[in-house]
Amino acid sequence: MIPPRPGEKLPAVPLGALDVAAIGLYARASGDDNPVHLDPAAARAIGLPDQIAHGMLVMGRLSRLALGWRADAVLEALECRFTRPVPAGSVLSGDGRVAKVDALADGHRVILRLLARDTDGAIAAMGEATLRLPG
Repeated sequence: MIPPRPGEKLPAVPLGALDVAAIGLYARASGDDNPVHLDPAAARAIGLPDQIAHGMLVMGRLSRLALGWRADAVLEALECRFTRPVPAGSVLSGDGRVAKVDALADGHRVILRLLARDTDGAIAAMGEATLRLPG
């Protein structure tokens, strides 16, 4: 398979809805029951528009972009910076590009720059994924 090239764009993909049910399921699974995620009144009391999705839930959705890009890729690392809260009911989409490609003896190491966009198209999270591709 041809190795990717720096600057290559990843196709935009839907990352799904972060509705109240998804946030509640994540809260139970993670043990993170912070009221800003589960109680709209608590979220509004600190200036948020509504209850918000957990950052790690957003990051997990962003990982779909990296892992769905190439079926032969192995995710070695994922970092994420959150740029704005993601209110319940938001629908995320993701896009990105290849930032760097290093040749290895047995394949390539690829760095992807990833973006998660909210319902309004605003950037909600920026990530960097390090992938290993076989020879």
